[in-house]
Amino acid sequence: ILNMNEISTITNKKGEFEFNDLAPEKYYLTLDQSTYNRNYITEQTLPLEIQIMPQKTDTLTINFIKPVRINGKITYQETSQIQSNGFKNKLPQLIIKLDNGIDQFFTLANENGEYSFSEIKPGDWTISIVSKGLENKFEFVENNKSIKLRSGINETFHFLVKDKSRKINIKSSNIK
Repeated sequence: ILNMNEISTITNKKGEFEFNDLAPEKYYLTLDQSTYNRNYITEQTLPLEIQIMPQKTDTLTINFIKPVRINGKITYQETSQIQSNGFKNKLPQLIIKLDNGIDQFFTLANENGEYSFSEIKPGDWTISIVSKGLENKFEFVENNKSIKLRSGINETFHFLVKDKSRKINIKSSNIK
């Protein structure tokens, strides 16, 4: 089922569809996700903006692709130095960002550090932990990863977060 503003139509068995006698104006085309195979997503970002011109017939092709699912885990490595419990860091829930220069997606890691993204389009992406304001307490090892996602192939990406060690500077001179 395709919808263009308040007008709907259904494809035939070949996937062909028509909207007839449309007034010249701007329309937004969407698909009813419940009416097509959930193992696919559209290659184009929906809704599609379509400008209908008078006395003109246009052809439109909507491509379907297999999406990618990304799973991962953030491992937290605590320091093994002796210190008061008041100075020990506790890893907060972290936000993971997925970006391809056009689309940005964010997800929250659970209490076990696990996260996932679903229905991602294939292509070149960057995945990273949003670490702003946390760099003073934690070290984010290999935080930005450039990844190439291929249609229908699920991926796994892990991150390592370490405590930053607290250091004490001892001067060799006498203190009065």
